[in-house]
Amino acid sequence: MKIAKAIRPHDGDIVVYLVDSDESREAVFDNIVAVKGRDIIWKLHPPGIPDYFVDMDYNGSFLNAYSFSCQTFQVDPFTGEVMSTSFSK
Repeated sequence: MKIAKAIRPHDGDIVVYLVDSDESREAVFDNIVAVKGRDIIWKLHPPGIPDYFVDMDYNGSFLNAYSFSCQTFQVDPFTGEVMSTSFSK
């Protein structure tokens, strides 16, 4: 598994990883995963088939996840709850 990006919100115990989408041949790929220690605490599911996440960033409050299908998800980085979505094309 190749990690494309890692974000540690507020320099805490949780690390959110964006896994390189080229590493999977699956049509739907949950490639944003939050980990605490060795435990997966949440995964972000892409909006449809086929789809996956291509990038993410952290604005100090929310994680912004960008899908291949041009949707942006605003996510609570500690719970994985999707706060809002928008189409960005």
